[in-house]
Amino acid sequence: MRDKTVVVIPGMIALPPPGVLRQSAAHGPRVKSLLDEIDQTGAQFQVPPVSGYLTGAESAASPTTPEAHYLALMAVSLALFESFTAAGGEPYAIVGLSIGELWALVAAGALSVADGARIACLNSRALTWQGWPSAMMAVGAGFEAVEHLVRAVGEPTLVVACINSPRQTVVSGPRKTVELAQRLAEHLGWATTLLQLPHPSHSPALAPAATRLATLAAGLPHTPPRWRVHSPTLRRWVTEHDSPAEMTAVQMTLPVHFHEAVTRLYAAGAQTFLECGASNILMNMIKMSLPSTRIINALSFSGQAER
Repeated sequence: MRDKTVVVIPGMIALPPPGVLRQSAAHGPRVKSLLDEIDQTGAQFQVPPVSGYLTGAESAASPTTPEAHYLALMAVSLALFESFTAAGGEPYAIVGLSIGELWALVAAGALSVADGARIACLNSRALTWQGWPSAMMAVGAGFEAVEHLVRAVGEPTLVVACINSPRQTVVSGPRKTVELAQRLAEHLGWATTLLQLPHPSHSPALAPAATRLATLAAGLPHTPPRWRVHSPTLRRWVTEHDSPAEMTAVQMTLPVHFHEAVTRLYAAGAQTFLECGASNILMNMIKMSLPSTRIINALSFSGQAER
């Protein structure tokens, strides 16, 4: 019986290291085609190419704009997914975290690479347009405890943004309010990390940006996904009637229930979780939720497939 592998795709994290896709691009023509398509779409938004940086070209500059950051992360996740399927991998399900839900829809074939890159750029520009002076912070405590902290602060636009694991919850809100929440959390002995992101997200305060994105990306075609996609934001399976553009807009304002998603998939029979990203961020989250489950990073898988 085929192993039930859930592919998990990170969202907005730190830039991947330069040259992270050097081997994948050298040994996989489909990866090179993918990178070319992302670069070509980015050029329509005046975004410098990201492929040279990711494949280790000596003359390539590090991505500096928010849109380039988005496209670099998208390229890494999709290239690693290509390596997985090219080696015969078949996902039981695909799950994205935050904007990673958009990459998951592209990986599943519900949306073209070009249109996925287009929505990513429009998403970035809508958030820049609103210009909300905000921040996101990871707190080393469970949802209920952090929710009590948020209520104690008493600022309506400070909200729980992501429930990542039994002991990690992310908040989103005005920068000064998040800094106050950080002081309170540390007083309680909870570890905190201010996330370095181009744009904070997952707050009702971002409704204007969400509306703008939905309008700008309206009408982009989509098809039924080839593989099942579970949305931690919608808290259900994606259907053929779900518009990727509308899903991306909606997730700007809603919390992410990642812990719930992976535990549900595990209960349904998932045996392996494969992170398609340049770090082990999701692997560490899943280990906190499911410590005895097999969890691997697609970078190591990709390297084995290419030897």
